[in-house]
Amino acid sequence: MIKFLVLALLAMPLMAQQYARPNPKITPGAVDARLVADTSKKPHMVGGVEANLCAKDFRTGPWRKVSESEKKAACKAYGQATACPGPNWELDHLISLEIGGSDAVQNLWPQPIADARVKDHGVEDPLPKLVCAGKISLKDAQACVSTDWVTCMARVKMLEAAP
Repeated sequence: MIKFLVLALLAMPLMAQQYARPNPKITPGAVDARLVADTSKKPHMVGGVEANLCAKDFRTGPWRKVSESEKKAACKAYGQATACPGPNWELDHLISLEIGGSDAVQNLWPQPIADARVKDHGVEDPLPKLVCAGKISLKDAQACVSTDWVTCMARVKMLEAAP
């Protein structure tokens, strides 16, 4: 196990260069302070909508409200005004809604589709489970992904492997 972790850490500089990352000046990440991660899984209702990321009934749909003008502004900031979102690009949340990210333009960026799938499986799917299992705090999960999602992916793998 330790050998694997050392190899993963050594490979990070190589891995770090093969995926697109958002410009931190344009997309620093933003969170929705109404969302919480209560590992007791108790409901936390806000305006009649579940706000506990760990609750069985939590859904991102009610929290997803990106307007067309916000989508265009995020794409334009990256020079992708005409083809974003599109067949090769996905407008992605840097900090996913599943870990309390917001729909603010500061949390949106056009990501190549292939990279988005890697981020989905390597960071966005496992992080909420790790938060709700108490293996990482919500604040640390948000900081991890907003600092550098590729490096965060390596950290996620280590947290998943830990007992």
